[in-house]
Amino acid sequence: MAASLVCELNTGQVMPMVGFGTFRIRGGSVIHSVIDGALRAGYRSIDTAAVYQNEADIGSALKELLPHYNLKREDIFLTSKLAPEDHHPDRVERAVLKSISQLGTSYLDLFLVHWPGTSGISAGHSDNARLRREAWSQLVVLHKKGILKAIGVSNFTIRHIDELLINCEGVKPAVNQVELHPHFPQRELLDHCRKQGILVQAYSSFGGTNNKNLLSDPTIVEVAKSCGRQPAQVLLRWALQQGIGVIPKAVTPEHIKNNFDLDFVLSDLHMTKINSITKVQNAELSKGEPPCKCLVNSARDLFHIDQCFADSVVKVSHDFYSSLPKAGKPQSGQEWTLLACIVEATAGSINDNSNQKLKVVALGTGTKCIGQGKMSKEGDIVNDSHAEVIARRAFLRYLYHNIDLAQKEDESSIFIFLPVCGHFRLKPKVSFHFYTSHTPCGDASIFPKAEDVDVGDCVSPCNDVLQEQERCQMPSSYNFSEFKTEEKNVKRNHDNLCRNDFDELVTVKKQKVDIHRTGAKCVPGESKQDPRAPGLGYHILGAIRTKPGRGDPTLSVSCSDKLMRWNSVGIQV
Repeated sequence: MAASLVCELNTGQVMPMVGFGTFRIRGGSVIHSVIDGALRAGYRSIDTAAVYQNEADIGSALKELLPHYNLKREDIFLTSKLAPEDHHPDRVERAVLKSISQLGTSYLDLFLVHWPGTSGISAGHSDNARLRREAWSQLVVLHKKGILKAIGVSNFTIRHIDELLINCEGVKPAVNQVELHPHFPQRELLDHCRKQGILVQAYSSFGGTNNKNLLSDPTIVEVAKSCGRQPAQVLLRWALQQGIGVIPKAVTPEHIKNNFDLDFVLSDLHMTKINSITKVQNAELSKGEPPCKCLVNSARDLFHIDQCFADSVVKVSHDFYSSLPKAGKPQSGQEWTLLACIVEATAGSINDNSNQKLKVVALGTGTKCIGQGKMSKEGDIVNDSHAEVIARRAFLRYLYHNIDLAQKEDESSIFIFLPVCGHFRLKPKVSFHFYTSHTPCGDASIFPKAEDVDVGDCVSPCNDVLQEQERCQMPSSYNFSEFKTEEKNVKRNHDNLCRNDFDELVTVKKQKVDIHRTGAKCVPGESKQDPRAPGLGYHILGAIRTKPGRGDPTLSVSCSDKLMRWNSVGIQV
């Protein structure tokens, strides 16, 4: 067994080299079961973190199970971590004491700064370095009080470590817990930490979220077969023989036991074979200052958006809508069909967009700018239904579904889980594109110039934008008939709307016509006829603009705006 595998930290603390990881393990009954299995197998080190949201359940399990195995608190090496959101000096002590309380103890054997970056601060910002120093200073105080027997860091690069050592207040990090495995061996970081007397502890020993699972790697399988061991055991032993601690996680009794049964030795030939496995650069750590928030991949970063690609997005949106069964709307002359779609694009590779796969993942329809004759002073008739509202809600459901898949480690998910902050990031090559058949509302709209015209004057102001011959050259997928309507006599359809109310609502003598207007259904004026020609009641494709009845665009945050804002601040729910 691996019970004898221990090391002495630079604080004099003795730490087991094999710990039990609890990342992504939640729920009282599940935690109780895995902790029971771990203690039975011989684990005496348990790793958790505030962002794992399982400290309280671990504390409850230990309180009940330690007496059962004739163990005391001092027999268990407990590790937890400071969440990226708690780097501010005013929050550090409170966060530490909360972890201690939830774990049902009076001290922690090891406490790590979970991430070099701070939540809400962009990567590379100077505030990150300042907050790291200030957080470390607070941890040193708690270390000297004996509340934290040892303190360390996690996910720190060489630069982060060197910056910290300049202002470490006489207390070096005891541990640097990082992603490390044959695909991502981190040789330079490992050597640097050794020179500074810092133990490197590995997580994701079986392969990171950006890499293929090493458990099925042909080299690992071959070595495991020759040793009479499991691939997981080979990967863990590979780390141990380099003086690297490990914290494998498992939920089944068999895997829990096997991950601790590491009392064997890999030959030099085996180590050489494993070291020859192709290396894969870790996308998160290679940036030097890993972000702590999930950013939606910006389309401009993955695609060169040209007219051809835009047309493809439009076509797949229209084709998908056309394939759906009709629900009886719109009603001719009364409603205007609006379409909004969110299309998922997956490239063949990050640098190759030639074979992009497009898929509609959210779609919404609506009606917009219903005539004033349909309005009600009581507000009990819907005057405006934004298609993008429905599309956005459907999109969120799609994202929730994929988050659930990612939590279950289903490779079909579009997300990569960031273990440190508990956030999700889109996989490389995936992007989303928003299509709307009408003008987006809010700040995404443009308010053009308008001019007064007699309601009988239907001369088109749009001739210089899209000539009739240009319309003939448009792709066949653009069905103009879907975006045209008739203005017929508006009848009073609401019993509560009296004649006087109607007179107050419909007092239009002249019609404001948007120059080059497109998409909106005009509010009826004195003329109730559609001349079926460019003019008051007819719309052709042109520049993006607002609709009648809009407010100040700088004071609105529409669903379209929220969708676009996600490119910079991440998904907002």
